[in-house]
Amino acid sequence: FYGRVVDDVATKSPDLAIGASDALARDVVGKMQFDFFLAHGLQPQHKFFDLGCGNLRGGWRIIEYLNEGNYTGVDLSYKVLCSSLKIMAEKKLQAKRPYLFVLDSCDYGFLPEASFDFAHAHSVYSHLPLALIESSLSGMYKVLKHNGVFDFTFLPTDKEPYSFCDEDFYFPAEVLLASCRKVGFR
Repeated sequence: FYGRVVDDVATKSPDLAIGASDALARDVVGKMQFDFFLAHGLQPQHKFFDLGCGNLRGGWRIIEYLNEGNYTGVDLSYKVLCSSLKIMAEKKLQAKRPYLFVLDSCDYGFLPEASFDFAHAHSVYSHLPLALIESSLSGMYKVLKHNGVFDFTFLPTDKEPYSFCDEDFYFPAEVLLASCRKVGFR
């Protein structure tokens, strides 16, 4: 359902489809993402997995920084992912050879196990019910190296988990932390 929503919005505006009102808003959040990973030890030789990479809001900076072939991005929206190819061309990042995939499930079995140093899911878990988040966490745990870093955002609440129109999902932090521990994250 959410994939169809994103594709529909992306037809009008790829920036709006990823929650940014315009390119400036996209770039502000993208810079924050990049700075966050630098502050947490991202190095050019690291391998990075961007779950819900969208139109490379933070991804283009990470691609530019990493060694060739060290960035893998997946998104559920073909249309948004096509806009990421335009961004790559604008930023002249083709030689970095990132891997970009359209993915319609939380199964990362096509990726090699224990291969990523860093992973990121910006506003992905804001749009998934808990069962799919737990499936994603399980897959993420398998593709991250033992000492890998996984950062994700979510819509917090101090109430019971709830959703708005089956599009936006709200969780207490402890619910998601318990799900992380259940699959092995610490």
